Amino acid sequence: MYWGGYGAYPAAISPQMTNIVVMQPPPAQIAPAPAPTPVRAAVREYKDFQESAAPAPEVELQYFVLVMKDGSGPEAALVWIQGSELRYVTPEGDQVRVPAGSVDREATRQLNRARNLNLRLP
Repeated sequence: MYWGGYGAYPAAISPQMTNIVVMQPPPAQIAPAPAPTPVRAAVREYKDFQESAAPAPEVELQYFVLVMKDGSGPEAALVWIQGSELRYVTPEGDQVRVPAGSVDREATRQLNRARNLNLRLP
């Protein structure tokens, strides 16, 4: 090989080089996805549900009864113990907190069981 411009190297004949070009096939043509079906507005009329349905029977809601040690018995829609307090929600939606020790747990369990309600207080 000869690197021109450097006098220290003798002039040499460069060997003949062969260039090899590898041709890659073109990428496969992927057919475009079909166009989505156009959205069309539609108006549908349905029969009034109230007309076709039989009237629902009246259901009497039952609430838990808490038997307090002072003899009172408030009704409660929700009951839970949080810390040392018994908390409940009245049927009117008011939240009430009372000390957990002020509830007669056994009398509360028996009264609610007689009403077919399962109230378990720890």
